[in-house]
Amino acid sequence: MEHFREVQDGIFLLKSPFPPVWSGVTLVRGEELCLIDSGASADVVDGVIRPALAELGLGLGDIDWLVSTHCHGDHIGGAGQFEEIYIHRADCERLNKAQMSLLFRKAFLASNAPVKSHGFKTSDVKPGKYKTKIIPMDDGHIFDLGGKSVRVKHPRSLARQCRIHRRAGQNNIQRRQCLRRALDAAARSYEH
Repeated sequence: MEHFREVQDGIFLLKSPFPPVWSGVTLVRGEELCLIDSGASADVVDGVIRPALAELGLGLGDIDWLVSTHCHGDHIGGAGQFEEIYIHRADCERLNKAQMSLLFRKAFLASNAPVKSHGFKTSDVKPGKYKTKIIPMDDGHIFDLGGKSVRVKHPRSLARQCRIHRRAGQNNIQRRQCLRRALDAAARSYEH
C-alpha cells in the first residue's frame, strides 16, 4: 500500500499507480486541504488515495480544493470521485466532454500497450460518483489554505518539450526521465 510521504512541512506526496510508471498526487495541508491531481481512475481514488488519506485521519470529504496539474488521464481520471476540479484554462480549452467520458478513458487504456501489459483492463475503468464540475483557473491563481497557499503555474513548456523528445525517437528510459522532470517542475511550480 502506498502512503503519503511528507516532503516538506505540510506537503505530502503519494505515488499513484499508472504502470509502467507512477503519477504523483500531492496533498498540501494548511487550515484547508488542497489535493493536487486525482490519479488515473475512481479505483485509484478508492484503493490508493482514500486509504492514504485515512492514515492521516482524513477522508475525501475533507478535501477543500481538487486541482489538476494538467489534463492527462493519469492526473484527472479520478476526478469523478469529487464534485469539482480546478483545471488550468489552457487545458480546459483542449479538454472536452469526450476526454472526461468513460468511453474515452476505456479507449485510451485499450490502446496503451505498456499499461495493458501490467494487467490493467478496460473493465477496470469505472464511472465516478459525481458528474464533476470543471472550474477554469489561470496562471497566478492563488488557493489560500490558511497558513499555506498554492499558486498556479501551467507547465506547458515542459509538456511541449516531452512531446518533441518523443517524436525524436527518445527511448522509454529517456521519456520517463523527461516525465519525471516535468512532474518535478510541476510540483515546484506550486508555491507554498
